[in-house]
Amino acid sequence: MLTLAYGRRYDIEHFFRFGKQRLRMAGSQTCETRHEENWHWIGLLAYNMLYHARSLAKSIRYPWERKKIQVLSPIERPSQVQRDYNRIISEIGTPAPVPKPRGKSPGRQLGRKIEGRPDRPVIRKSVESIEPEKQPKKQERTPRKRTTASTRYPRMRRMWSKNRPTPTRC
Repeated sequence: MLTLAYGRRYDIEHFFRFGKQRLRMAGSQTCETRHEENWHWIGLLAYNMLYHARSLAKSIRYPWERKKIQVLSPIERPSQVQRDYNRIISEIGTPAPVPKPRGKSPGRQLGRKIEGRPDRPVIRKSVESIEPEKQPKKQERTPRKRTTASTRYPRMRRMWSKNRPTPTRC
């Protein structure tokens, strides 16, 4: 069992590399974990479709690639199947109906207010967050005269109000 899993490690690592580079599985950044999980499921479904279409794919080479390359196995790589996927889909067709224009959307109603995100507590990793009895004693310092460089580049301070959440990666 363990040797079988170790033998599959090569395929798994190549899947993650292909997924990150070609299927944009690492390119999505959202604030909601559920949205990221859904994006990963879409990437897995896309890879599954490429896997099942590998027998229908034809070898398509870019102009700069050598044309005399012999394919050793009839199973195409996922990137080569992805190159030919437009032709495969056009031959197979899709069960979805052709989209019809339905007119212009009215948009939001006038005066409607969008509810913002709820405030979150600020997470600080500093000396102030340590319990008071465990804090190191502060040493008295003599005040220094600020130079022009320090006035141009002051230390980072909290620039937003206390009720506003800290900026996230979105």
